[in-house]
Amino acid sequence: MKTNLADGDKQLFFVLGPPRSGTTVVASVFNSLTDGFCLGEPHWLHEAERGKADIEAYGKVAEYYRLVDDYMLIMHTNIIPILQRPEFHIGGYKSTYQPFRHTCDPLLEAHLPLVDFFVVVLRDPTRVLSSQRALGWKHLRPRDTNKEYLRMGELAAHPKAVIVVLEDFVADPLGYLNKRLPFRIEGPLALEPTGHRFGDVVANESTGVYPEAPGCRVVELNEKWCRALAPAMEVWERWKA
Repeated sequence: MKTNLADGDKQLFFVLGPPRSGTTVVASVFNSLTDGFCLGEPHWLHEAERGKADIEAYGKVAEYYRLVDDYMLIMHTNIIPILQRPEFHIGGYKSTYQPFRHTCDPLLEAHLPLVDFFVVVLRDPTRVLSSQRALGWKHLRPRDTNKEYLRMGELAAHPKAVIVVLEDFVADPLGYLNKRLPFRIEGPLALEPTGHRFGDVVANESTGVYPEAPGCRVVELNEKWCRALAPAMEVWERWKA
């Protein structure tokens, strides 16, 4: 696949969403562009031993992707220089927003003036949390999901935001994106991995377009937990349309 961007036109971006919301699948579309790339989650690279072992997984941009754990440093020392190469018209990274885990959020504010657009991935919060529970992430609770969705709701209101609702996106990925992006992606769709080998094994296999990754069973949440997700559901209901 390629974009219809003219020579010299450049688009800088990032993809963000709660864990298990579909960020890997969305990022895979951008990573599959012959004139573009989307790096996997930079915050995993601080685990240096695994990072050094797997760095070649980044394929066409591996030689530029150094082991750094600072999103702003990655943007300035990796993504922007790669994007300056003539063969690339679009480039960025993807991450999941976990406010309790790393320092992504303050750096996002600094990134917003730099990027041409950013993608906010949203999915039914009950599916997000049930998917996390199915993977054994028992430390995550509704309050964490609520924090994530409240922040995603704020970002979705930004004029540079491109909102992707996973449940709608999977029905026609290219058609969905082409109605929202400031350029057009020429198909047919052929997804390639993001090179994200540092985190969730199931996410690494998410190269197909579907709401659930292979082998990921769904855990039904009890009524109490569903009620506790009311703030996240309010954000979801507001933006899913």
